[in-house]
Amino acid sequence: TLQCLKAVPEFNQSLQQFSAAQAQAPRAGDGNGMLTSQLGSLFRQMDNTLEPVTPFGFVQVLRQVFAQFDEKNPKTGYHRQQDADELQNAVMTAVANAARQADPGALLGPSAGQHGGGATANVEDALFGIEFSNTLKCLACDAEPAVLKSETARKLVCNISRDVSHMYAGLKMNLEGNLEKMSGILGQTVPWSTTKRIKRLPRYICIQFNRFYWKQPDGPAMARDHPNGLPCKMVKAVSFPEKLDMFDFCDDSLQALLKPVREAFAVKYVFKTKTMLRIVSHCLGFRIGNGENND
Repeated sequence: TLQCLKAVPEFNQSLQQFSAAQAQAPRAGDGNGMLTSQLGSLFRQMDNTLEPVTPFGFVQVLRQVFAQFDEKNPKTGYHRQQDADELQNAVMTAVANAARQADPGALLGPSAGQHGGGATANVEDALFGIEFSNTLKCLACDAEPAVLKSETARKLVCNISRDVSHMYAGLKMNLEGNLEKMSGILGQTVPWSTTKRIKRLPRYICIQFNRFYWKQPDGPAMARDHPNGLPCKMVKAVSFPEKLDMFDFCDDSLQALLKPVREAFAVKYVFKTKTMLRIVSHCLGFRIGNGENND
């Protein structure tokens, strides 16, 4: 998780700038600032050596700031294994809170945080922050007005089920679905559809493969041993592309901004493909376009 974050040069640079500012004006008792400084120090250590680095200082501060990472197994006395996604959420939240006063434009340029949405409050949200428009529609009553909501996140979730074999399908499953909600007209809880569309894309998109789900008891033995259900892991291969096309997941306003560049890229790609085909046809001795063959 930390190595993935370190691979983002702007994120790494923001840590070093914060560490330098923190050294000049330290803030006592600021857990977020302590963790952010330790992360910057850890990345500097990794840059300055080819040997493996053990993150003692970072882990120590992490356990001080987030008590959940300091939990121990009462039987063995060792620290419990923790979830990588929870670690990333904790680190991103701490860094964003610590560097909230930093100007994203100073590091990322004047367009920071404005790729289809409003300006962001910090560098981390400019790099990873996603803004959604969420439309909820009542499935039991057409007269019920739709509910529009705005939401933010620093990652997309790819839900994995038996029917999902590609990341695109898992992302769509997470962005579109149904839920139970009160209907003001009917006066009772009824099914609603929820459709999320992205209205701001960040420079980098973090995608979580959500393999865990809650399985309800499906037999007397399981109901006896696990009356509330059992956490399970979906173990299956899920393919993903080298380049992920997010166009279909964007709302109309963001698609309008992306469409000119998208069309220009398509024209350039078609031109390049036709050029390569002409070169290949010339080398192989046949023509393309009229069905003739020189052989």
